[in-house]
Amino acid sequence: MASALAAFNILQLLTLPSAQEVNNDFSQFNNNYNRLITKLFDARSSYERWKPSHTPIEVGAFIIIDHVENMDEYAQTLTFHGTLVMTWVDRRLVWDPQDYGNLNQTYISLNIASIWTPPVYFRTLVRATSKVLQYHNTEIALDSSGSITAITGISVMTECKLDYTNYPFDNQTCSILFVSPMMNSQRMTFTESPVFVKRDSLYGAQENNMTSGAYFDVTDLKSQRYYYYPKGLTQNETIFRAYSKDRTSTILRFELSLKRNPNYYMALIALPLLASSISVYVVACMSHSAVSLVWLSVCLVMQGLNIVRMVESLPPDYNTTPFCAKMAAFILVQTLLLLLYRFIMIFFYNYYTKDYDKRKLERMQQIEYLICVILALSGIINFWYLVF
Repeated sequence: MASALAAFNILQLLTLPSAQEVNNDFSQFNNNYNRLITKLFDARSSYERWKPSHTPIEVGAFIIIDHVENMDEYAQTLTFHGTLVMTWVDRRLVWDPQDYGNLNQTYISLNIASIWTPPVYFRTLVRATSKVLQYHNTEIALDSSGSITAITGISVMTECKLDYTNYPFDNQTCSILFVSPMMNSQRMTFTESPVFVKRDSLYGAQENNMTSGAYFDVTDLKSQRYYYYPKGLTQNETIFRAYSKDRTSTILRFELSLKRNPNYYMALIALPLLASSISVYVVACMSHSAVSLVWLSVCLVMQGLNIVRMVESLPPDYNTTPFCAKMAAFILVQTLLLLLYRFIMIFFYNYYTKDYDKRKLERMQQIEYLICVILALSGIINFWYLVF
């Protein structure tokens, strides 16, 4: 068996092409490539790069979100990086593969300035981008039928509509528009079904999950084509076609849905609140009233510091007070009431101790036991509301 395998390997080595044959193949390929490029982009050709080969030309758009960089809740903006894939057909850039050594596809990134490319932009309320397809960041593939695929990296900052009603389990929405303001429907239209996906949906959620940040995770992506006409925007094609094509255009809208990551809320807001409330309840149930009073005062100071820190962590703009802020205020009021309760208990303990009224002292101990039971139940309720 080993000798047969060795003989097979030797046979493979003997049938490998020589260095001269490899060089000849590369030389022939390079010659065919140069002839094709010369044919396509000859300075004497009648190619007019300022206009498409035919009208209306259809342009497809495919956006992949590679990385969500930042959700700025103060500016209400989202910054993300991605990959834009665009497709269209140029009927002037066609050839017969048999005339060029069966070369049916090539890259023409260096010749981007020599061909027509869609003048497209990302339009947001924050700022409009420069022309998307640029020579320094775009790779272009061309096949023999004239089909062009352009791939470019994008960085977009867009506005978001933030709603904190369900904080910290809130969902936010951000959107961007993809437009070509210089091209009406008579000259160019976007295809009906644009694509908007996350990178991890293509390459694996665990290995390439770059759309989950410290505060927000991308949960859903939508893309729609809109028609712009003199009265506004519509998705109704019948209304769109009632107007002249030179007065209309198509626009793509890409929408991102994001969900707040609850781990940040749990670590910096919920657990400190829960810990402070339980500490207050435990201290309030101490048998020694004077010691309990001192520790309640310490807990009150700690709660004040925690509330200041928590307010700094809350969203900057909300119409309704978040539930965690209400809970913090409720626990603070509880602490103040327990302080007052301890003052009263110390007074009555001293009063009844002087009179040696055992029956009243036993009743006060029963009251303390009842308060401890109520505080234990309150701790369970706080845990449920803050964590779940």
